[in-house]
Amino acid sequence: MIFILLSCIAVLSDDHAVNKHSDIDVVKILLDGNKRFVSETAIHPNQDRKTIEKNSKGQNPFAVIVSCSDSRVPVESLFDQGVGDIFVIRTAGNIIGKNEMGSIQYAVEHLGVRFIGVMGHTECGAVKAYAQGHKGEGNIVDILDHIRNEEEMKDIPEPKYEYLNECINANVFHGLRQLKENAFIQNISRNHGEVKILPLLYNVGTGEVLILDSSTKAQH
Repeated sequence: MIFILLSCIAVLSDDHAVNKHSDIDVVKILLDGNKRFVSETAIHPNQDRKTIEKNSKGQNPFAVIVSCSDSRVPVESLFDQGVGDIFVIRTAGNIIGKNEMGSIQYAVEHLGVRFIGVMGHTECGAVKAYAQGHKGEGNIVDILDHIRNEEEMKDIPEPKYEYLNECINANVFHGLRQLKENAFIQNISRNHGEVKILPLLYNVGTGEVLILDSSTKAQH
C-alpha cells in the first residue's frame, strides 16, 4: 500500500502537460493578429458557440500574456484571438508577484504553454505614478513599492518622469528577468520543452504591439 501511494505521489509530482502547440509559430500568430487589429481587418476567431462548448471541457491556450489591468489594453482583442487562445494575467503595472507567478506556473505546468509574453504599454498609469514620485495610498502603496524596487529602474536617470518610456521598458524587462530566473520555469524548459519568454510593448495610441530588444532595451 505504501509503495502504491509513493508511486502515485511521484506521478503527480511530475505531471507536466505536453505542449500541444509545438508546431506553430506563436509569435507570428500574435503579431499577425495584432496587424489585423490595427488595420481593422480582424477576423474574430474562436468566438462562436461551438468554441465555447469545446472549451467547456478543458482549455488549451497557446500563449501566456502578462499584461496591465488598464482598460485600454484588451489582450485577446488586440491580438485578434478568441475563447481559449490566450491565458491572460492582468495586474496594475503588469507586476509579477507570488500569485501571478503561481498562475503562470499553472499554465506552463498543467496546460503545456511554452510561450510567455510580458507586455507593458505606453502611458502606463502605475509606472507614471512611480516616475512622478507618488507614494500612493492603501494597497496602491504595494504596487508602487514593487515598481520602485525593480533593479532595472536604477539605470534610469533622474528625474524619472522625464524618462517615462524608458521606465515603462525597464518595468517590462524586470518581469522578463523574473521569469527567466525562475527555477521552476528553468526546470520546465530543461526537461519538458523550452519556454520562450519575450518582452512586448503595446501602444495605446496606435494599437500596435512591438517586441522590445532585450540587448539594447529599445523598441524595434
